[in-house]
Amino acid sequence: DDAVVAIGGGEWETTRGGTFTAANVTTVEVLHLSDTNAGWAPAADPPFGPRSGCVSASAGGDVWVFGGYDCVVAPDGERTLFHYDDVYRYDVAENSWTTESRLPVQYYGGDAVAVDDRHVALIGGVVRHPVGDEMVMYHCVTSEERVGIVGEYSDLVWLYDTATGATELA
Repeated sequence: DDAVVAIGGGEWETTRGGTFTAANVTTVEVLHLSDTNAGWAPAADPPFGPRSGCVSASAGGDVWVFGGYDCVVAPDGERTLFHYDDVYRYDVAENSWTTESRLPVQYYGGDAVAVDDRHVALIGGVVRHPVGDEMVMYHCVTSEERVGIVGEYSDLVWLYDTATGATELA
């Protein structure tokens, strides 16, 4: 209601084609708009480790954080990607975190927006979902020849109910 919350971030690494890695950007900070002279203050440590590509939105006075990924780069330059389906709620007034119901898919790189004080829409991004014993990426591939960019982004919209933890396709 009266605060801005900054969560994490990422740094671009160029080893083996590059990806965002969050190993050095793990803080959460709060700026209370009622006292901007106090500046940014550290928030309680989140219950999750470094990650990039997570999305967040404010609903019901709390900040909700969804999914993301982390890229761990070994000394030999080998990258390992970890993708997440978890959901966390940050209570600004209490300066505390809780773990909430997981998403039915691994999700990162999209956007989140509160639909009302109860629901958050997860839009676009990359969606990985289980099929048997494998994780399959669902995406719509787009290509832009003039700049050589290929993106793998979902055209799905998920609706997360912050009261029940239920997630459904919108």
